[in-house]
Amino acid sequence: MLRRLVIILASWATVLAATNMRRIARIESGPYSGSGGRVVCCDSDHDSLPELLFHTGTIQPSDPLRIEVWELCRRLGNQFQLVYADTGEYPEPVGITTGNSIPFASGDIDGDGLTDIVCITVEPDSINPDIAYDDVITIESPDSFSYPCSLSWYYRYGNNFVIPNPTNYLPDLDKDGHREIFSATPSMGACFWENVRNNQNELVWRDTTHPGYRLTYGDFDLDGRMNFASASLGSYGTMSVWECTGDDQYNVVYQDTVWQPNGADLFTTNDIDGDGKPEFYVAYENVPRGKMYLYMWEADQVGVDEYHRTLVDSVRFSGTDWAESASAATLTATVWMSVSGQRPTASTSTRPLATTTCAKCGTGTTTMADSGPWSARSTM
Repeated sequence: MLRRLVIILASWATVLAATNMRRIARIESGPYSGSGGRVVCCDSDHDSLPELLFHTGTIQPSDPLRIEVWELCRRLGNQFQLVYADTGEYPEPVGITTGNSIPFASGDIDGDGLTDIVCITVEPDSINPDIAYDDVITIESPDSFSYPCSLSWYYRYGNNFVIPNPTNYLPDLDKDGHREIFSATPSMGACFWENVRNNQNELVWRDTTHPGYRLTYGDFDLDGRMNFASASLGSYGTMSVWECTGDDQYNVVYQDTVWQPNGADLFTTNDIDGDGKPEFYVAYENVPRGKMYLYMWEADQVGVDEYHRTLVDSVRFSGTDWAESASAATLTATVWMSVSGQRPTASTSTRPLATTTCAKCGTGTTTMADSGPWSARSTM
């Protein structure tokens, strides 16, 4: 099971140092501890109070999943309280049950002023009980003052019972005026759906050739064309960089083999070494060695699709959760020191306190560990 670190920080922080970090809130009902899903940070009901949205774990396999929304309560200080829960059903009924879905990111992909949550879920077949479809879906708020609760769009990408797989909202990578949804599906490969109208998204691109999982993006070589990078979960650990070559067109322009398994987490920083070029990172989890490896890539020069790799740090982990290992603090501190900047938000959405800190990269920005929401029109 892949392990990951989800860090929720104050949105006003412009420079992060481990010595300045302190815990400000503790959620009684924790996020599901599996390999998928994220803590989604947003203000879905537009009341200027930040929220943490996630799906919970289950004690027994027969227990249904449950999406919870925890909102900051100013009256209680730095404390979050449960304000909404969308409970699933077991056995899963025919059709799509929003409470059984696993949320990954928030945004307003169709620009209608309503918050959309992109999720992965399983949809049982209406005739054959042995078949269930794997779906990527969006759950939308019924109005500007409510939490997301209504199914607004779905796409069946398989029937393998293989969920969750990493999914996210993306900015307009090909600059055609339409925002995208990304998902690394097990059956169709990496897929982009593009918004075409209210609650309508169309599959516009897929890659079944190059292995990948989560992604990070930006104009890595500063040539005016957006890139995204992803790494393989296999033992070779191959990292690939794609570049936008036209409307809904992306080609691999660079690959590097790290010979490390489980390249699952990626993020981008904004020129932390001051040489004029952004950096992107992949964290690899080598379970047989009991170590995490953090690698950084940077373009050799502006406008050239050639990159050099640097091993930033490696730490040992023990037990079933590397984040609980004291040695993981070394890697955590490195990540914190690498990120700066404030997330731009849409004019209809404010998150004054809790959000995922991000860094601007060229014409776009990415979240650390690909873990947060997106609501701005042209940047994440």
